[in-house]
Amino acid sequence: KREGLDGRDGSGLDDFGSGLPLEFALLHHFGLAMREVQRSTGFQRSHGAHILQHPCMLQWEFMQPPSAAKGGCGGKGRGGGKSAVGRCGAHLERKNALGFATRLPADGGTNQKLPRVAVFAVSASVQGSENPGRVYPVGATSLPASHLAFILLTAKLNPVQGMRRFGMTARGGFSILSRCVNLPGGCLGKAWWEQICKLRATLRLQLSKTPVTEQHVLASRASAGCPPLLLADVGEIQDGVWSLLTTGLEFENKEATELAMDPRLAADILASPTLSVPAALQPLAAWDDL
Repeated sequence: KREGLDGRDGSGLDDFGSGLPLEFALLHHFGLAMREVQRSTGFQRSHGAHILQHPCMLQWEFMQPPSAAKGGCGGKGRGGGKSAVGRCGAHLERKNALGFATRLPADGGTNQKLPRVAVFAVSASVQGSENPGRVYPVGATSLPASHLAFILLTAKLNPVQGMRRFGMTARGGFSILSRCVNLPGGCLGKAWWEQICKLRATLRLQLSKTPVTEQHVLASRASAGCPPLLLADVGEIQDGVWSLLTTGLEFENKEATELAMDPRLAADILASPTLSVPAALQPLAAWDDL
């Protein structure tokens, strides 16, 4: 029988039916706070600061190109001159904290090993630190894996440091820089991809219009007391956003899993390697081409 911290039974402690008592989050953040107090003030407890451990604890990573770790390139010492690659860990603020643990994957596992669950989030801003491998996102919000479509609508797709920002794998997975993930089953398909391509093309078309060609529209709206034309006012964009949102909601409760695959083997999702004008919102490749 599971009991809470105050000795009561565990009824009503689960968070959204996940089977994870809410007090786990309290213990987790309390441990982090005590470790910070101990580090900043030198206050020593009898048994030190203990952080709650959980087999499904999340480790957030800020998605940017991996950087060479200090002391990892050439020179003396161990390693024989082989460069070490460091990833950028993300430490979320506690006043706007997300969950610290996830659930086991519903499928995709074998008798020997379960795949790691991939959780996605966006933030309002990111604060750096003296350590290049650590950042502090501010105002983070988690989003279902199927809503990555809204990231692709306006994402930059040009390679960075020789790596693709996004790509499509031969196994039907999706690559994001140095990571490959399996999106929820049935999500990454022709209908979902064509909705993204169409809406991205519509955004590009609307942003490509010059103020001179739209002067009569602005004048008529101004005479009627309306603000300048917004993208949200365009019917095609409204319909496309709602259609994409409805499709994504069908897979909202399904998780993505990490795919053990070299992201360099992923196919480019750009329609053409030669960038067209304007440079923003380059067209995506058609599903059949991918």
